Amino acid sequence: MKLGRDAVVPKDVPYYFLLDRKNGGSILSYLLSCRQNAENIREHFPPEVWSVLNHLYLEVALHADQSSTERVRMVMEDRSLHQDILTQLDELTGALEKHMLHNDAWHFWQLGVYAERSLMTIQTLKQVLAPEVDGVSRITP
Repeated sequence: MKLGRDAVVPKDVPYYFLLDRKNGGSILSYLLSCRQNAENIREHFPPEVWSVLNHLYLEVALHADQSSTERVRMVMEDRSLHQDILTQLDELTGALEKHMLHNDAWHFWQLGVYAERSLMTIQTLKQVLAPEVDGVSRITP
């Protein structure tokens, strides 16, 4: 999949961002972390929220396990997997809004959503505006 240092073959980009277990920034890696964290505080989540989160992780993990099959390659090429993930993430957000008490735990969840969103925005801006040249970032810390 990779060519040289950190290069990804264009046809493998969807796999890399969605299902690659080695990519800490893939959707699968994020879902695994989210599921593990939610499992640690499961008593604070309504069963409906846990069910949606667990189902989402298991479905994406199944696609990752079957990533070499023709069916999964076709699903990734026509972008239906992307749409399925987005739909299920909307279901998760809806389940959180509808079933979770808006107490300290919910506010903490919201804080995490905003923190993750800001980190992803910063990371995207850094990659777009200041790519590495010969392994050295043009932005100094």
